[in-house]
Amino acid sequence: MQVVYTAGIDVAEFNYAPYVQELRDHGVRWVEFLGAGQQAVRLARAMRQQELRPDVFLLDATGYDASFVADGGADVDGTTVFVNFTPFEERSANPELDLYLRWLQQVPPGAQPTYPGLFAWSAARHFTEQAIALGGRLTRARLVDRLARVDDWTDHGLHAPQHVGGKDVGGCWRFLRLEDGSWRPEGGTAYRCAGITRVD
Repeated sequence: MQVVYTAGIDVAEFNYAPYVQELRDHGVRWVEFLGAGQQAVRLARAMRQQELRPDVFLLDATGYDASFVADGGADVDGTTVFVNFTPFEERSANPELDLYLRWLQQVPPGAQPTYPGLFAWSAARHFTEQAIALGGRLTRARLVDRLARVDDWTDHGLHAPQHVGGKDVGGCWRFLRLEDGSWRPEGGTAYRCAGITRVD
């Protein structure tokens, strides 16, 4: 990839038209936006109004949210997100995801699942399993020592491998594309573990 235009957009900015014009002026074909879903909706709406249709409009997992889809409507259709967890739409094929979603509805019925909630579930599961493994010898020092040796934690396939002991985020991702208001796998359901992308 060759980056031809970058810009920081203030959170209080509501007029995204100048940014879209810059994208057009620079011939941008791949737009990657990192920020809140509400702001991504504003950018997508401005691109649609100015008839700028990049080949790719890519967001991180913050775009994988029910409010992003509801608020954006047709303006966000075609958005791609990169995620490092099993999408909620695949719960029937993933027992751990199904367990998380069932428990979520027992705590506050009607709650919308989120990826931070999914990782909170994973962290609680990880703590519990490690504490149980220590048995009656659970102390802070022993738990920290045990956690430092954990690598490739997936919470039973709930998400891509995470390097807990090394305190590094894993380098495995997969992609979803929003089509007609529904998220669908883009390029298959397997994670791509190619490490960190470097750009010029």
